[in-house]
Amino acid sequence: MDEEQKKQVAVFRFGVIADFVTGASLERGDIQRMIEEKCARKWLIPFSYRTRIAPGTLRDWIARYEAGGRQLQSLYPKDRKDNGRARSMDEETAANLVQLRQEMPTATIATVIQTMENRGLTRPGQRLAHTTVWRFLTRQGLMPSATKPPVDRRKFEAELPNDIWQSDVMHGPKVLVEGRYRKTYLIAFIDDHSRLIPFAAFYLSENLAAFLDAFEQALLKRGLPRKLYVDYVKVHIIDVMLRSPLCEDADQRPRFYSLCSLPTPPQLNIIKETVARRGCLCLPSKMEVWDSAQKPKRRLRTSPLLWSSSPS
Repeated sequence: MDEEQKKQVAVFRFGVIADFVTGASLERGDIQRMIEEKCARKWLIPFSYRTRIAPGTLRDWIARYEAGGRQLQSLYPKDRKDNGRARSMDEETAANLVQLRQEMPTATIATVIQTMENRGLTRPGQRLAHTTVWRFLTRQGLMPSATKPPVDRRKFEAELPNDIWQSDVMHGPKVLVEGRYRKTYLIAFIDDHSRLIPFAAFYLSENLAAFLDAFEQALLKRGLPRKLYVDYVKVHIIDVMLRSPLCEDADQRPRFYSLCSLPTPPQLNIIKETVARRGCLCLPSKMEVWDSAQKPKRRLRTSPLLWSSSPS
């Protein structure tokens, strides 16, 4: 709070206590009655959300004004002695927190708090609040937003259909297959420009054979894209895909590019994550699960929970 703001607060306080300090002779009963009346009112207090004044606060303002030689400065709000420091955190804990943050500059607040507790860097029985740690680290300039500019994540969309396909795998529910429950995996492809889904199906595995089978079905349905964007995968998988007969021209050369992303935040994979979520939420009543070890004609039919856009 700067000098001008402090002065506004002091003027307001003087206006409240003026009836008590302007020299008028008041009986003890009159003083108590006036204090109760003023405390019952609602006030527009500068730089505060409060609208009420407690009797003890009113008496404190009067005493400060009298003790301060009836100077307006005596009613200025006092600065906090612990300004810039967390009141719920001692100096040793604060120093340990700064040192740990320097060791783990990109860790989340929850991870930092958990590490502090695991290493015994807090007092016995002390619980660090998420907001307290965040504010402290922000004031120390140790939060990412305070040390580096935000990442540019503007919207991108391919210019034409089949320019870029995106693919992702999502873990699905367990289904009863040959007398035992097995986990399913949704393998889906989506066109970046039109948001059309060339192919999506649940498999009993997320291995290379399952992915290549789904990719082949997508190619047979919608043709060959110019580029395919997938999550972080091993290089040899891309090599196997490029050597597929459907991906080669007459001279057995690859006819499209495969883009492989490094591990990234979910914000960068929003299209793939969205289609995977919608694939589970908007399912028809008919379900087909593909077994990558079998031909497409030999499908495993189970409960009506999942679906497949594969050809009959």
